[in-house]
Amino acid sequence: MPDAIDRIEAAARRSFGAMDAQATEMLAKTGGIEKYDRRREWWMHNYDEFAAALR
Repeated sequence: MPDAIDRIEAAARRSFGAMDAQATEMLAKTGGIEKYDRRREWWMHNYDEFAAALR
């Protein structure tokens, strides 16, 4: 999961860096680039529960 978050964030940063108007608007509406840090934190906090459910 952390790798997936990293890849999605990298793609968002590329679009934002290219001044893609749709990407900029979407980021603004969905919590900004900081949302990826929040997702990582959430995942790390909840990882054990997910791992236990998959056993």
